[in-house]
Amino acid sequence: MVNFYPIAPFYGELSPHLTTVNNADMEEGGKVNFKIAPVDNQKDHVLNVNSAWAVKDLTTPLKHTKLSRSVERCPHLRQVSFPEVERKKISILLGTNIQEVFIALDVRRGKPNDPIAIKSYLGWSILGGASDVQSRSQELINLVTAQDVSLGKQLEEFWKVEPYGNTRPESKPLSVEDRRALKLIENSICLRDGHYQMAEARLQYLKRRFHRDPELEVKYRAVIEDCVVKGYARRLSKEEAAAVSNITWYIPHHAVTNPNKPGKVRVVFDPAAKYNGTSLNDQLLQEPCLTNDLIGVLIRFREEEVVFSADVEGMFYQTNVTPSDTDALRFLCMKEVLYEVRCLKSTEDMILALAGQFKQLSHEFLWWPGSIEDRPEDYKMLVHIFRAKSSPCCANKALNKTAQDNEDNYLQEVVQTVRRNFYVDDVFKSVPRTQQAVRLTSDLTKLLKEGGFRLTKFASNSREVLQSIPPDLRANPLLDLNLDQLPLERALGVYWDAQSDTFKFQAVQAGKPSTKHGVLSVVSSVFDPLGFLSPFVFSAKILLQDLWRDKIPWDQEITEPYLSQWQRWMEELPHVITINIPRCYKSQFSINPSTIQLHNFPDASRCGYAAVSYLRFVDERGVTQCSFVMGKTRNAPIREWTIPRLELQAAVLATRLSKMIVNELDLQVDQIFFWSDSMTSLQYIKNETRRF
Repeated sequence: MVNFYPIAPFYGELSPHLTTVNNADMEEGGKVNFKIAPVDNQKDHVLNVNSAWAVKDLTTPLKHTKLSRSVERCPHLRQVSFPEVERKKISILLGTNIQEVFIALDVRRGKPNDPIAIKSYLGWSILGGASDVQSRSQELINLVTAQDVSLGKQLEEFWKVEPYGNTRPESKPLSVEDRRALKLIENSICLRDGHYQMAEARLQYLKRRFHRDPELEVKYRAVIEDCVVKGYARRLSKEEAAAVSNITWYIPHHAVTNPNKPGKVRVVFDPAAKYNGTSLNDQLLQEPCLTNDLIGVLIRFREEEVVFSADVEGMFYQTNVTPSDTDALRFLCMKEVLYEVRCLKSTEDMILALAGQFKQLSHEFLWWPGSIEDRPEDYKMLVHIFRAKSSPCCANKALNKTAQDNEDNYLQEVVQTVRRNFYVDDVFKSVPRTQQAVRLTSDLTKLLKEGGFRLTKFASNSREVLQSIPPDLRANPLLDLNLDQLPLERALGVYWDAQSDTFKFQAVQAGKPSTKHGVLSVVSSVFDPLGFLSPFVFSAKILLQDLWRDKIPWDQEITEPYLSQWQRWMEELPHVITINIPRCYKSQFSINPSTIQLHNFPDASRCGYAAVSYLRFVDERGVTQCSFVMGKTRNAPIREWTIPRLELQAAVLATRLSKMIVNELDLQVDQIFFWSDSMTSLQYIKNETRRF
């Protein structure tokens, strides 16, 4: 209301906090005094409103319904004069402190379930079904809850004893549904135009976010328009939007920014959003995981002296959806309306400009990003989207199909790189010689181009390799190995420094409260897939288990002795940035080793058990080098186990770790050793008469 009338708010020390049914939190504004009267201007019914809060935006738009239809079919309403309201947006909320508004001076009732007319000091209003006309739009109500039950489940999964590294992705048995999904993909996959085929409430929330951050809106619209220009999405005509089928589905979307990549905005769709108890993901066939194990990719990345990494640009977007299925990938986007304004003469224009609802793009043009009452435009995606249940399998299948269809035209090394060295859209490859890496990057780029995939963001520890790659395709020499598609604030992470060819660590003081919830949040955010810092992280996992065992409430401040342990761990956290781990296992060798051994060490204590594996290289001169490969720790179960049993569990973990490493390595391991100082474990293992 303040935006349309010359009312000046006054500001005090307090700020309002308003939460409506649309979950709109308003935390800034001033106070205003005004009078409100009924539309018939009865002077004795003028109400004084003092110290009302004024905020920038109040609610989402209302459905505008013609009252004449309801009045015509209800005889008891025909003598009541209802004013036709032109504004479709709520401007004022009156509370119970304005008592006159809630006093019923007259009531007109009809048949059961008919609308009721009520007269108050401000005139007639109507309650009940205002129209028998079906609405084209459907409301989407989102409910977000947080429960301690889910936290407990997360904690239980955190130290559940799982079979680790027993099978490789390609050797995992497929279910009947998996085989059906793969068959459907095989039957529908084809090369077309150089590519392999394969809700309104949320939109209003996004619009409110844009009002708070106009720069975000500009970048967001640019991303949407870029998708249209590149053929990833298409704007629908009015006729196409009106034509719906039994698979028509509208997907909510929102903006995601990454603090590590300032200025970049991603449009993220939410196919898991439910409406009427179902979602797009619920209707998609669950497909098998064809993604390589990240740990396996990193293990192979450390084998040879020369390495490079690269990223497939928009991998999911390079895999087209069958045209008949694209109707399930519709989404809404608000219109843009351009007005040319030579000057601001009216009071209303001036108020709007001061309120920030106009944005000046030049000295004579003002841009209004669509009225909130405007109907949004309909679009649909033509490619697979991130977070859809079927997208990873389809994209990986298309990538592997590219290699399969062209394996006769390229060296086997190039084809195997696609199959073994990709993790989703990132490739990590190590080779013995520089010239081999130069040839491989060139051939790999050409091979993937056959399937419509473009490799970008190349990084390498070799200057010659980088010089062979165009500058616009090179990446930052610091490569974050946290390959999550969405940004996640982590307390501890690992990255590869291409210049020094070492693994380094970054630590972030998360600022979490000293509660069990805060400890869990920090510990579970650690990203260390190879276990370089397992001993350090393990002490925090022990503390977390102690808090769980003592049944400390989730959001209660922890006390001694746990508080000092946690504070000490947090004080030591920043020091991990001083640790550097050589990437290459054979960094000290100038010639190929003659013998490769894998040594595994299991151990256990009352608190838990662990296993660590090393590669030992010996060359013809007798020179040796030992390199850390991987470590894994496990907390002892809450229900106490004996030390011998924990030692045996550590031995099991070591054998699983060893088997996984041997399967993932491209190097030929000549000998495997297991070392244990537990005589009980050794006696059990040597036992030939009993099973355990």
